[in-house]
Amino acid sequence: MKKKHFRFLSLAFFLFGIFLLLNSKTDITGAIVRVSSIPLGFSSIFGIVFILFSVVLFIGRENLEERLKVKKTSVQKRGGSYYLINKKTSESFSLKDIKEFSIDKHLRRELRKEYFSDLLRLYSDSTEQERFQYKRFIEALSPNTNRKDLDKRLKQFANVYNFLKDKLAYMDPKRIDEAKSSDFSDIVYVRFENERDTLWPEEESIGFLPFDEVKVNPSRGPLFSVIPRIKLIQDGYLLKNGKTLNPKWSSQKRQDYLRDKHGIDVGTRQRNMIFFQIEKDSKIESFGNYKNIIVEKKVPLVKVIRKK
Repeated sequence: MKKKHFRFLSLAFFLFGIFLLLNSKTDITGAIVRVSSIPLGFSSIFGIVFILFSVVLFIGRENLEERLKVKKTSVQKRGGSYYLINKKTSESFSLKDIKEFSIDKHLRRELRKEYFSDLLRLYSDSTEQERFQYKRFIEALSPNTNRKDLDKRLKQFANVYNFLKDKLAYMDPKRIDEAKSSDFSDIVYVRFENERDTLWPEEESIGFLPFDEVKVNPSRGPLFSVIPRIKLIQDGYLLKNGKTLNPKWSSQKRQDYLRDKHGIDVGTRQRNMIFFQIEKDSKIESFGNYKNIIVEKKVPLVKVIRKK
């Protein structure tokens, strides 16, 4: 699909999402228009969903990262009280100040324009225990808002924000630049691949696990099967140095071993061995004679040792 088609779909999703949100009492946006033909609960939910899809279609990774970033606002505790801080100007406002300023609707509009989006991002990106400090200022900037409705909208915004944040982290290239050798497990794994059909990093380099979610069997889930190198050594497929094929094994014996022990039955003689280490926080489960790397919120980084 061409780029202009994505933009058209994005605009259509966005406008329809706004229409649905306007159909409910949306405290965050300040809209109070209703369309009686659509139930309010469904209107709000579907509005968020359509706007979410419009964002995903329209903005690229860099733009998405910029939109999720807190621009200039922080909240700090001083002498037992919380203050809203403008990090660019060093101005600070107590919760009492914000409540008093918000009495004037024009001043409140300016304060919301200046700080409200950042407060929503801070709220969404914090733990449940920390959210209260941001919520107090959000409430102070929404004096005419029904608290129950505001709580619901805050939850919706946090869900969308964290969905997009997870999407951004899924394959964030910055992780490659910031990776260190100490970030990887000492365990070496082996993957048998037809290298021409994969996107493994070069030898002695770091990159993303070449995980193709589309090719995963839905019945097995988001799994990537590998074999611990120690297993290949113990079974005699590799010599103790972990690098050399056992010269006593014929090509047919190696092929039979991979088929019978690990279920690798296609093109085994032409396949390459990829020796690699994986990020320490990666989720790995045992399954029979091999291991499954579970790909969830982000694709793990790998450090390729060698290809044979």
